[in-house]
Amino acid sequence: MRESLLRFLLSSQNTDGSWGYVQGTRAAMEPTAYAAIALRGEKAGQTPSAKALEFIRSRQASDGGWPVNLADTESSAWVTALGGMALLESDGKTAASVAAERFVLRSFGKMPKPWILRVAEWMQSLDSSYVDQNYGGWSWNPKTARWVEPTSYALLFLKKLNDSGSEVLSLEAKNSSGIILEAESFLYQRRCKEGGWNYGNSEGLGEALRPFPLTTALVLIALQNQSARPEVQAGLRYLESAAMEEKSALAIAIACLCLDTYGLEKEWLFPVLVTLSERTQLLRNVKTVALAIMALQTREGRNPFRLGPRENTRSEFLTSPGLKYASA
Repeated sequence: MRESLLRFLLSSQNTDGSWGYVQGTRAAMEPTAYAAIALRGEKAGQTPSAKALEFIRSRQASDGGWPVNLADTESSAWVTALGGMALLESDGKTAASVAAERFVLRSFGKMPKPWILRVAEWMQSLDSSYVDQNYGGWSWNPKTARWVEPTSYALLFLKKLNDSGSEVLSLEAKNSSGIILEAESFLYQRRCKEGGWNYGNSEGLGEALRPFPLTTALVLIALQNQSARPEVQAGLRYLESAAMEEKSALAIAIACLCLDTYGLEKEWLFPVLVTLSERTQLLRNVKTVALAIMALQTREGRNPFRLGPRENTRSEFLTSPGLKYASA
């Protein structure tokens, strides 16, 4: 399986070093970043990965960010986080990743609201019992609503930068801890009653919304250094249960990467991934293929989403029992 996925990824690369979402389409930053990261873990992928990383470096805008597609003129924070992670994985913390960090931090903000709602919220804040629930996060597109997935991407990128151990710091980064804490609160607030996360709110029109394994896995990856939190443990329990019935290869791949970041057993998911690959050919989607390769690489101890040493993450989480598949 891994060999066939690798052949597909290598044959799908554009001449400029990029990838589109499917073979033969124009460059997009998300599949290019994922493919560059995945190929760094493969012997045959070193040169294509280096070419992809050069493409990423050359396309960084003056504001430090990247657009989603080459046709776009405006940078987007979530895809900038992915581009920054690709460079961080290859080069460590450099001027390029710091510039991306600045852009991501500047893009952080609260949910846009009409002026009358902002006035009402300010008046409520004068009450001593008021608790602020309008936490900041990140959006898919600038000046739009904040969502769970782009917030997870940005949060993971900022944490990986802080985890790099480099002395290269931007002025914004020195004060980024408050933003990270607020973004974590944003994610905790959005958790659904079943334990996982939906794409946006936990409720809609007074009804509880159901969570999804893919979104839940992304959130948990971003919160991996908060493993003692009950919200995180509940999310992991939901993910382990829901993944048993999951039919999306993309969700299974990300779930493998998620469980690995917590040092939890994920071997039971690989037969599901193989079956879905044989049945669907992963829809010949570059992003899905790249993440499937990354999931398989966790068997060799490689996981670019993991913060810090694996042993530290695992021992911290397993002090709290209750997960069905937790390793002894």
